[in-house]
Amino acid sequence: MTATVAHRTSRFKRMFARGKLLSAVGNNRAVGNSRASQTKTESDGIYVSIDQLLALKYHVKAHRRLSSSLLKSGMPGETLSQLKGHGIEFEDIRPYLPGDDLRHVDWRVVARTGMPFTRRYSEDRERSSLLVVDQRLNMFFGSGREFKSCTAAIAAAKLAWHAVESNHRLGGIVASASIDITNTGNAGRTIVPLLGQLVKHNNALSCNTARSPDFNQLVDRIESKLQPGLIVNIVSDFNDLDQQTAIRLAAIASRCELSLIRVFDPLEQSINLKSQVGISNGSEIKRVKLNSSILNQYRNKRALIKQQLEEITQKSGIPLISIETQTV
Repeated sequence: MTATVAHRTSRFKRMFARGKLLSAVGNNRAVGNSRASQTKTESDGIYVSIDQLLALKYHVKAHRRLSSSLLKSGMPGETLSQLKGHGIEFEDIRPYLPGDDLRHVDWRVVARTGMPFTRRYSEDRERSSLLVVDQRLNMFFGSGREFKSCTAAIAAAKLAWHAVESNHRLGGIVASASIDITNTGNAGRTIVPLLGQLVKHNNALSCNTARSPDFNQLVDRIESKLQPGLIVNIVSDFNDLDQQTAIRLAAIASRCELSLIRVFDPLEQSINLKSQVGISNGSEIKRVKLNSSILNQYRNKRALIKQQLEEITQKSGIPLISIETQTV
């Protein structure tokens, strides 16, 4: 793992650390249908509220202060500069001076004038972030006190507030039964509409939710928004990842700064053939025992998805962060 990828992975882990107040989870309640947004800053683990996601601003501010203190402490390796090299916006041409980087010499001007000239670039201080959040039916599942859809929404909100604190431009893609796009703009102005879309899709989830688009349809929207220097964060369980998707994600990573945030539930990792599994649609509960054939198919599929994710992240240098739903 390269130093840059290791740094980004470490930063994500600190950012997604749960706060005692801001990510508090209340008692789990059986809910069979979607409902209106809550009016509190806590979640019941099934749906999130706009107030809860707005309150995460203070969690990110605290994380920002911690990062700033590490930078001021002078400890090497803890932080990276927010400025990316010399920038990408061309500013002007000036005569070459001793010590200038030869890579910036404009050889076409040299050929015309016979004199060395250097191209100057403005500092690229404002970057663009694209937040992609999976709120499809496969995310409406949980074996403990929080559904994957809730965990994904909270992680996405933290990423959005981080973009605000970093003075980035911000846009978003939220997928459930449909796919909604929030156009990129000043993060301070776009974050509330984006979080509103996220809450709308999250609260609309139910056992009766219409068939969701597949992951490749979501990738189509991402590809349509790509631009140089773009930061793309995808929050999903990646349960319908296939070989085609893996190839397309690798291509996206070659054109921008891509990170994958994988949300999973502990039960998905350790279904036991000997035990019965309780399944509920919110109004009734049934206990079933999986036969060996179905269980083996499920395990093989999850192993294949895990292998594909590891291959793409290792070969393409993409940070992969795994977040477990709350179970206690």
